[in-house]
Amino acid sequence: MLRVGLMNNLRSAKTYVILISIIVISTGFNSCASPPQLLEPAKVTFKESLRAENDNYIGTLEGCIVGKKEKPLKKLVVTPDLEDFINIRGEVTRTDDQGCYSIDLYWKNQPYLLADVYPNPAENSFTNSGLDYLKAARTVSVDIPVLAGKKEVELYEQEVTMYSVSYVLKQIAAEVVNPRLRSFRFAVEDYNTGFPIVGAEVNIRASSSVQPVDSILAMYVSQQNFRDIASTTIQPFITSSETKKQEPGSSMEFIVMSFEDYWLTVTHPQYHGVTEKIYVESNLDKIVRLTPKDQKKRIDIIDR
Repeated sequence: MLRVGLMNNLRSAKTYVILISIIVISTGFNSCASPPQLLEPAKVTFKESLRAENDNYIGTLEGCIVGKKEKPLKKLVVTPDLEDFINIRGEVTRTDDQGCYSIDLYWKNQPYLLADVYPNPAENSFTNSGLDYLKAARTVSVDIPVLAGKKEVELYEQEVTMYSVSYVLKQIAAEVVNPRLRSFRFAVEDYNTGFPIVGAEVNIRASSSVQPVDSILAMYVSQQNFRDIASTTIQPFITSSETKKQEPGSSMEFIVMSFEDYWLTVTHPQYHGVTEKIYVESNLDKIVRLTPKDQKKRIDIIDR
């Protein structure tokens, strides 16, 4: 049963159980009175207005507590026992004239979990394709025993299914974007000697059709801050232009998107330059050989 460090362990297992005790205290309730009980099964609800005000909102625990002859227990202080949960807080409340309570739960630091009470369960955050990932992902099972009175009589256990959004975002990035990335490696050499042309510049420029990563993720994730999180797990690739210089005994590596067009341009003040259009299908590891400007222009681009 997981009680502390929820988010630190999300990567290691598929199902978790969190125990949240809700202690009900009443100055008018004593050991001689009939034990408190639920009038009807408790539930977890979701308030759109609270979500709009605070992204850390989890959900609301609701129930009605009665005593003997189903008489409502009024003005009971109801508070979640969250001592062992450093990242969850709950709003203290009291039962009303009908003995009903409503406790709002919040993350102290947003770990990007969404309860299944979140609409459908996250129609505002994911597209239909993204929801397929969300619903297939591992979940967090939350069991909430409700305890009442000084003897802490257990009233019920409420299970809430929560979806690990951070895990889902990493899955989408890993399966949708990262597999399409390819590596370009180039070394620039003198055509005649095969020596590296130190200081030669290699520029890789994307065509206008290359999709930014945000556009790719938008097909799965509709909420901008979630796309921002997903993008941090993606290896940066060229969507505009990148230039690197030839160093002694080394080659230059560029990360590009497959099935897109890129322009390769190699220049050096003392050598003939070259510009070639490359359609990306697989990784490339090439040697570009140039002749000095005082010689006939000859260029070779060969596999390493």
